[in-house]
Amino acid sequence: MAVPAENNDKGADSARSANKAPDDIVEVIEPKLDQIVERKVQIAMRMESYRGPMPSPEYMAEYDKIVPGCARMIVDEFQANSRHSRAMDLLGINGMIRRDTRAQWMAFVLVLFGFGLIWELASIGKEKSAIAVAGALLVGIATAFLTGHGPWGGSKKDEPEEDENPKPSE
Repeated sequence: MAVPAENNDKGADSARSANKAPDDIVEVIEPKLDQIVERKVQIAMRMESYRGPMPSPEYMAEYDKIVPGCARMIVDEFQANSRHSRAMDLLGINGMIRRDTRAQWMAFVLVLFGFGLIWELASIGKEKSAIAVAGALLVGIATAFLTGHGPWGGSKKDEPEEDENPKPSE
């Protein structure tokens, strides 16, 4: 079957255009694809993280470019906060030592008062009362030493069980 020349040429043109179409598509898509890949790479490269109390050196340099002397201010503030934190820790420790010393002196005075009361009760013929006071005194002292609590449930340990502000691991 013979196809007219006109139709034959149209068929050849459509075949050529079909062959050109993927090349044209590749030419159009390739720059866009490069832009998309470049954008994804830029986004991936900007994702950073660091741990610690101070910004990374790169950020410190950038801060210094924006506000001259800013890096020094950040370091000085960090050092001042560290000194303050240590001072507060020392105040807390010294306060606990003073509280414990005061509690020991109060306990000593109360024990002496108890012994004096026992002595006085025994000397005036109230032996049963003296024995009751001595027993109560011994139970109170034993409870305080063995459990670390007073006889009315007060605890000597005021520290939290878990550290509320964990220090970063090095």
